[in-house]
Amino acid sequence: MVSGQSVYETVRSKVREVESQSGDLDATLRANEKRILALNEERGQMYIKLADIFSPDISGESVAKIKQLPEIQKEADTVFAERQKRRIEIEGAMGQNQAQRQELESKLGDITGKLNETISERDGLKEKAFKSLSELPEYTALRADAEKQDATLKKYSQRLEEKKAEAESNLPNFEGNKLFMYLVDREFNPKEKPRGLIGKLDTWVAGIIGFEENKAAYDSLRTMPELMSLNINQRNEVLQETVVQLRKYEGQVSEEVGLTKVMQGEAKLRTTRNVVASQIEKADSLYQQYSDERAKIDSTKDPYRAELKSRVIDLLNGEDVAQLKEMARKFPGSDDDNLVAKIEAIDVELELVKDRTKNVKKSRDALSEKLSGLRDIERKASRYTSSDDYYEGVDVGSLLTGYFAGSHSSTSIASTIERSHREVYHAPPAPVYHSSPSRSSYSSHSIGGGFSGGGGGSHSIGR
Repeated sequence: MVSGQSVYETVRSKVREVESQSGDLDATLRANEKRILALNEERGQMYIKLADIFSPDISGESVAKIKQLPEIQKEADTVFAERQKRRIEIEGAMGQNQAQRQELESKLGDITGKLNETISERDGLKEKAFKSLSELPEYTALRADAEKQDATLKKYSQRLEEKKAEAESNLPNFEGNKLFMYLVDREFNPKEKPRGLIGKLDTWVAGIIGFEENKAAYDSLRTMPELMSLNINQRNEVLQETVVQLRKYEGQVSEEVGLTKVMQGEAKLRTTRNVVASQIEKADSLYQQYSDERAKIDSTKDPYRAELKSRVIDLLNGEDVAQLKEMARKFPGSDDDNLVAKIEAIDVELELVKDRTKNVKKSRDALSEKLSGLRDIERKASRYTSSDDYYEGVDVGSLLTGYFAGSHSSTSIASTIERSHREVYHAPPAPVYHSSPSRSSYSSHSIGGGFSGGGGGSHSIGR
């Protein structure tokens, strides 16, 4: 058995870890993009210096083309910066969203703490109420009578199910016998004196197939379940009248010891808790919208910027730039040699930074997807964090490991959490009557439900 709070804390800790990793990737991505812009600017200026040095030896047209390089690159970078402006706004909104979510989580934790205090007070008052009720002769006598009625109802309900099964099994045998059903349809009465030839033939057939005995069995199979159901309903009505009287005693005692007020407070806390949980869900939905928009910005290529980049690449790979580099190598000089070496170093670094940026984007987007599912799991676990909540057969650490390995989905883990959730049953100080609903659809009763807990009636006095 593991507490609901510990499962929630494990999931929440993982959410924080992934959020931190995602933030680190965002910071790396922004730093890489900033570095790319700086390198582009630096390289363009170096080409201008080289063109100025060798302008007497190359055509004016080549010089003009080379000097266009930083201008085109700058224009492309300006388009990129405009597109990134919205992404920066989105990431700022995502940061605010996370801060708001943390505030809501803190609020949820405070409410859960108050709820646990209320549950503890509730259970203490229940003990007091149980003791007071057990000292009331009128209540204990009513309860004993209710136990007796309920035991009878259970016995009758079991017999009803047996009778239904018997009818379902045997009625087809009767209804499949054509001679028998012929006499049934003719409303044949073996006790009446036969009239005419047909009456004599009917009497003769009835004797052969044992109609009188079989008809009694047939009528019993058809009518007995309905009669038994009617009897059960009548008895159940009597029991419900007794339950109403029991509830009056329970309500009075609950008021006297202060249990009613505490349980009302518990119900309000649970309602408030659900409201905050809904607010967290809305915050997560908004965060996902921001994440999707950011991914779209990163993946969609601006046609104008693509054209500008293509022109830059054409210039870098063109004859004018190649001629300029070749001349710098042919005529040794410290200034131009250093410029060419720096340009080539920048080219190498640019390729490395661009490759790293692509990988960072890919990792960040994959992590964002995992974070979205992880928050779904967290919201499910956050519903079960009171001191009454626990899980059976759940190893949330292994489930989360499987989630990141791809062997579990967030939906399957949330379903596992739902299925494995239990609520602590606080046993009364002495054995008291507990009536579980009969299997029969004709009987539905519950004794002692007046002290049911705010979480849905799982702590009734009759448990």
